Amino acid sequence: MYAASLALSRGIPFIGGEPTQEEQAQVLKAKGFTDAELAFNSLMGWLSQALRSGDISNTSAASLTKIYPRLVLDVRAQTHLQAPSLQDFRQRYRQLYGVDIVGDAKFPLRTDVGDTSRHGQMATIDMMTRDRHLLGLIEQQLTDRHSVLVVYGGSHWATLSLALEKRLGKPTVRPYLK
Repeated sequence: MYAASLALSRGIPFIGGEPTQEEQAQVLKAKGFTDAELAFNSLMGWLSQALRSGDISNTSAASLTKIYPRLVLDVRAQTHLQAPSLQDFRQRYRQLYGVDIVGDAKFPLRTDVGDTSRHGQMATIDMMTRDRHLLGLIEQQLTDRHSVLVVYGGSHWATLSLALEKRLGKPTVRPYLK
């Protein structure tokens, strides 16, 4: 958002690089994921963000009870899906991971690469969808323009660097000089 605001404030054209929520949902549904799984996936993402941002300090019952109503609204606004109750969310979490989310010290790892559960499979497909969209957008912009600045997170660099190197050649990294 910072890079986008700087570009817009200076009159530099800016194009977002994410597919729409609808596009992502279509890909996941085509792969056999249900609305209930999409809502659970969205809740996991919002809950992870709440923990990482400090909105909650842990996954205790008190923390979950406090934040869950807001997360349900976020899921509905983002996906237009009905989020499960907290009890149903906890039950699905137990089914996937064999433990209750309450007090699960491994919760943050369950939202990262390497999760082999059904939720992890969905997250992998979702990331690939985002990467393909971003790569296509970069390629289209490079066709239309002499140069393009792309700002994205480190996980996109890890997954797109080989494709970009194939298209553009080995990158030259220059140290920042003041």
